[in-house]
Amino acid sequence: MLDYTKISFEDLVDQLINVLKTKDAWKDANLQSTGRTLIELYAYTAQLLLYYLKRSFEELFVDSSQYWESLCKIANMIEAPVKRPVGASGKVKLVLNQQSNQPIIVPAKTQISCDGVLFYTVHDVVFNSGETQKEVIVRQGTWLEKSFVSDGNQLTQNYKIAGENVSDLDVEVYAGNMVYSVVSYFGQVLDQLQVKVWTSPDKALNVSFLKGFGTPNYGVEIKVRYSEVTSDYFPAVRSQWSVVSDNRFQVVADLSTFSRGAGWEDIEGFRQRLQGWYGVGQRLNSKDDFELAVKSVAGVKFVQVVSVMANFEAPFRAVEIYITDEEGKEPSQDIMNRVEGWLGRLGGVGVMYLLRPVQLVKIPVYVRIYTSRMYDVHAIQSQAVNIIKSLYGGLGIQEWLPVMRLRDKLLAIVGVRDVVVVQPHVDLSLKKGQRLWVENIRVDILV
Repeated sequence: MLDYTKISFEDLVDQLINVLKTKDAWKDANLQSTGRTLIELYAYTAQLLLYYLKRSFEELFVDSSQYWESLCKIANMIEAPVKRPVGASGKVKLVLNQQSNQPIIVPAKTQISCDGVLFYTVHDVVFNSGETQKEVIVRQGTWLEKSFVSDGNQLTQNYKIAGENVSDLDVEVYAGNMVYSVVSYFGQVLDQLQVKVWTSPDKALNVSFLKGFGTPNYGVEIKVRYSEVTSDYFPAVRSQWSVVSDNRFQVVADLSTFSRGAGWEDIEGFRQRLQGWYGVGQRLNSKDDFELAVKSVAGVKFVQVVSVMANFEAPFRAVEIYITDEEGKEPSQDIMNRVEGWLGRLGGVGVMYLLRPVQLVKIPVYVRIYTSRMYDVHAIQSQAVNIIKSLYGGLGIQEWLPVMRLRDKLLAIVGVRDVVVVQPHVDLSLKKGQRLWVENIRVDILV
């Protein structure tokens, strides 16, 4: 028998040769012989099969899995959220062209065009008599509808909407004339008619009904309303906005209130969230629980949870939660509202929380780099700028980049003889909720 704990190619070859030596049959194991070639072929085949067996086993665990699909399966097993793409969001002002003596209602999901790219209103907007303008939160997304026919299964029903750009925000599900509450995990609300919306490893949006939560009867029409987003779109400064098929309004956007959209979460970010989710479940007890829960909201990148009060006479305590958007900047009100809603659904045990946007501390970065004539100055300058962007872009909330670390990273560029960091010239301490933001970068190359 072979020892299958030793699966390197050399170990398998040696083991096969030793087995052959105990047989009365063919024993040709000399180098460059036909027998040796056959032995190595069998060893290679065994090594390949054992490798795939080992990798398949490793894909069952968060720490060792290498594929997004495997992490998605684990997330679904423990009902951890999977972050789907979301579009840009922010505030616009709806201005009536003509004052009305009657109330005017602009319903939620009203489509608004920005240079042909569609957004939609998140909430109903009511113009009372005499009012001419209102602020409203909008999200990027084109609203679509897909219909299915119930197969009548009273245990479980699942319907799939394919498309990597399908968002899971604001999904609406109808079965006949009944409206179902959309939840992240079953049992989230007491309403009997509830449906779970989740993401499968093929990145499709799934709508699942279970027995006990109102499975539709056979032949009932199931309608799913959802949005498709363009996660990398952000409105230009001089974009033309308008309400689709409604010329009663002018739309004025405040781009300072907008946050960019977000695509699919990368594998490492996904893994870090799942590593701590086993302890979170569906209730929040610690600072780590809150951090993991907030990071699970699409559009959030950096989170800082700060304890602000400890009352030893009761289990109640409070934390401050600071968040950024995907760019590391102040989040839009829409992202803040989504985090509030998510925390409200999860709930805490004796914990109060205060949700706040990050405070950006803007700084310039100015360095002088010394090199010799034999090196390409433009290439060195480009590398230096990319290194600076990468270092500062990866900083979390209340993290400072030491000046010496910046200098050491730039000194590692091939051809660089010396580096002088002019700004920032000293290390500083940031306060809670503050994050560095590089306002401008200047790199001078001196030969």
